[in-house]
Amino acid sequence: MCFSGGAAFTGVLSVVLTTKGKLTAFFWGMINSLLYGLFAYAYGYAGDAQLNLFFFLPVQLWGIWSWGEQMLEGQNSVGSDSNELTENVSNTVQSRQLNLWQWLVCLVLAGGISVGFYYEIPVFAKAISGVYFFDVKVVARTLDSVVNALSMIGQMLSIWRYNEQWYFWLSVDVLQIAMFTGVAGYGIVINVLVMWILFTLNALSGLYAWQMRYYYPETAANHAEDESKDAKYQQIIDIENDVVVDIHDAHCTTCRDPSAHGNGSEGFTSPLAPLPVSGN
Repeated sequence: MCFSGGAAFTGVLSVVLTTKGKLTAFFWGMINSLLYGLFAYAYGYAGDAQLNLFFFLPVQLWGIWSWGEQMLEGQNSVGSDSNELTENVSNTVQSRQLNLWQWLVCLVLAGGISVGFYYEIPVFAKAISGVYFFDVKVVARTLDSVVNALSMIGQMLSIWRYNEQWYFWLSVDVLQIAMFTGVAGYGIVINVLVMWILFTLNALSGLYAWQMRYYYPETAANHAEDESKDAKYQQIIDIENDVVVDIHDAHCTTCRDPSAHGNGSEGFTSPLAPLPVSGN
């Protein structure tokens, strides 16, 4: 349960950051791969275990290098009479798109890898634990192999920054939901089921975000700049408000009327109150 909860949290965090095109997605991806791989091994999901521990975990380092080389960068400046505040907009990865032949290659590879996993996963499971729980369950065994193959293609497309990764992730998410709802004989694991449902929603969001980033890269960069600029303006406003309050308190004058100050303390009155009129 501990592994499944940690895997669910880090997995959701990783895919959300992937949707936003942030490099930190791979750091959380490493933690998720380790936790989910250990969970899968403990529950007998040999396909998921080897996929996460022996494939996803090491390729996160490749992803960090690949994305780090291709990031959208921008700057936003806020000027004043005496100085200029300059900030770097958060880096966002550029996106690409497959052509028809690349699509066909991905589909052929997915089919071939699925067939390979169908026969390899039982061998791997029996080698490490002596038993493969889905050896006679054709549906579960097929889903196990197909999910592994699609996940590998999706991960490679993600590292290479292709939009079409999200079609593969959507397929994986739907199949995993079927697996962990008990339909395919896997049994129900609530934490992991919730994770895959969230993954599905995030994949839809990711597909839209990456398509927008591909077709309108300047708009995506400007949007990041606008968000950063709004945050900076809000910080300046907050600082100005704090200064006004401090000046207001510092210039309070003594008075006998406790109600003259907002906090009800005796001996203070607001400098903004009208000055008393002389009796002359």
